[in-house]
Amino acid sequence: GIAKSNAPSVSLSDKAKALSQAPESVLNESMLNITMAQWVLEDPAAALAYVSRQTLAKQEQLMPVLMSVAGQQQLESVQQWLLDHQWLAQHDQWASYYYHAYAETEAEKALATVEALYSGDRQADLLLAVVDAWAKHDADAVFSWLAGRKNNTLNKELHSAALSQYIKQDPQDAAVFVAQLNSGDSKNQLVAEAAAQLAQQDVYDAIDWAETLPSKERSIAVSVVLSGWASQGVPEAALDYVLADEELATNPEVLKAAAASVASSDHALLMDRLADFDDKNKSTVVKEISGALLHSGQVDEFDAWYQSLPFGVQREAASLPAINANLRNRPQLAFKYAENVISPSDRQKYLTQAAKSWANEQPAMARAAIET
Repeated sequence: GIAKSNAPSVSLSDKAKALSQAPESVLNESMLNITMAQWVLEDPAAALAYVSRQTLAKQEQLMPVLMSVAGQQQLESVQQWLLDHQWLAQHDQWASYYYHAYAETEAEKALATVEALYSGDRQADLLLAVVDAWAKHDADAVFSWLAGRKNNTLNKELHSAALSQYIKQDPQDAAVFVAQLNSGDSKNQLVAEAAAQLAQQDVYDAIDWAETLPSKERSIAVSVVLSGWASQGVPEAALDYVLADEELATNPEVLKAAAASVASSDHALLMDRLADFDDKNKSTVVKEISGALLHSGQVDEFDAWYQSLPFGVQREAASLPAINANLRNRPQLAFKYAENVISPSDRQKYLTQAAKSWANEQPAMARAAIET
């Protein structure tokens, strides 16, 4: 048979302490997390006492593990420890881990426990954690539970949290649900979330859904969808969709989203189509093209394009991102671009910033530029 080892078994507490002091590595961290999970099941009071004495960084690693395991097992001693330590700055975060895990197994019991033990803002935050976990596996049950509660601010927040999870779990059905909600800020947020989830599955389904919404909500949904549409290899389709609709083409949020999305995936297309935009909106498009070129380090291409722009608002729109991009490392270029800012006070402000930065590197040249 296999010979039995005579080596003494190492306690979980000793093992956890040794791993806490071991060199940092993925393996050691994983082993420590597993050891802490075992230790809290064996002796929660000792495990909690040990972790509470660690550095904040180590607590941030270990408490989520400890609280999640304790919550899944509904360890009342940990529940009581949390109640007794409400004065700790990290209490709410740790309690959220505990009750979130608790709700994954028995959500309604977790809700009743939170409502019995806590009150005020703390209760509200923990109820949100419970609803978040519950809605991940049974959103319908959450909505049924909420239907029997008063229609106050907290329950609106809980409803939004549940819908947020519902959108992630079943975007098609959730989108229909969201569209039927009363208008307001909370609906706007959910419209954005639903649009993002639908667009991940199919951009054209997301656009079709957006077209069923009232004007403001449609614009919110379209702005979100546009950010992913152009990056999926169809920037011209995204651009055509916006330009074909005057309401969208003149909406600042939609226009910015479209220009930023297309510029990041195909700035040359946006340059070629600049003339298609209304004059008063061209500066927004120019700013996004400039940002994309400068961000990708295409300085020479940017400068050649910059020189082709007419003096006035378009050249100023290109100047602003160019000033910011060059201020630290190429202040002489920032100074050149600042000269095209229209407002005298703004122009002076940017020229002064560029000159100060330039003077640190080449004081004589900077002085000469200022004097001319």
